[in-house]
Amino acid sequence: MQGALDSVQKGAQVRGWAKQPLSDERMLIRVLVNNVEVAEVLADQFREDLLRNKIGDGRHGFLVPLPMLTHTPAAIEVIATTDNSTIGTAEISRAGGRATG
Repeated sequence: MQGALDSVQKGAQVRGWAKQPLSDERMLIRVLVNNVEVAEVLADQFREDLLRNKIGDGRHGFLVPLPMLTHTPAAIEVIATTDNSTIGTAEISRAGGRATG
């Protein structure tokens, strides 16, 4: 699995991309907040940067709205459903989010 969690905005959204290495088939991803699944979406949004970097046809992006977080800090994790591998993680504090991976 190829992919990245590019950014997390508190109370707003999670942005990234996910792709299967040998296929242009779209990947289903899960977003967890504090180990609780809050979304499952298909990574199928077009991103010019992915196309420019020869990551398939560029249609492997995702942008997932986050629910309002009542407790901070909050741990965010994005997982590929194909093999349950972690695409990226982030922690949101009162000041905002920081993505890794």
